[in-house]
Amino acid sequence: MKKLTIIIAALTLSIAASAHNFEHQLSVSGAPFTTTSMFLKFWANPLFEKVPAIHGMLRLENQQNYGTYGINYHYEIVDWFQLGAKASWDFNGFDLYATPSDPTVIAALGGNHELLGRSQSHVITAMLSMQFTYVNNDLVKLYSGIDLGAGYARWTLSEIYDKPIPELNDDLKMIKQIRDACPNGSSNKFMPAFNITALGINVGTFVYGMAELNIGMEAPVKIGFGVRF
Repeated sequence: MKKLTIIIAALTLSIAASAHNFEHQLSVSGAPFTTTSMFLKFWANPLFEKVPAIHGMLRLENQQNYGTYGINYHYEIVDWFQLGAKASWDFNGFDLYATPSDPTVIAALGGNHELLGRSQSHVITAMLSMQFTYVNNDLVKLYSGIDLGAGYARWTLSEIYDKPIPELNDDLKMIKQIRDACPNGSSNKFMPAFNITALGINVGTFVYGMAELNIGMEAPVKIGFGVRF
């Protein structure tokens, strides 16, 4: 009797999947990095707002990309069009070292390869999403999409320079201004967010795997899995 119940349940699930009555689609995805988000992290980092002024004085090492992760929901209005929302988060960090050659700068920042702090950056996005499906059968879906929304970038420096930095030359003056502008060791910025899914593919019925090629705030190549219900 127990085996018969399992067989009936499996057949019921199979028939429901093949009937293609799913209206809701929920997925999670991940990738090593997002090109646009990496740019925004540096843009949000006040150390990089004046790159020419500090060129040759600061060195980035031990950079770590912790990846980008997202969750997507879409509702199928018609067979070829889905409307939904996306949220994503990604994170990276690096160590910052002094690499000065000018004696005045060395006196203020320290000698060559002296650790100045650890920088960390986060980018969070939330976007409304439209998907256009042009291959839609019981097993495979091919689609493209457009997403629009907002993003938030936060930069932090775990160890603010604890040395007094005199305004002895333009380079040191610029670094002092940057540090003084972030007394709590953080910078926050909001920005518009967008994404274009050039090509996406879902393979499966009730549970499916996914892969996408993107331009914008999403990862250039991301993979994941989802469920339809």
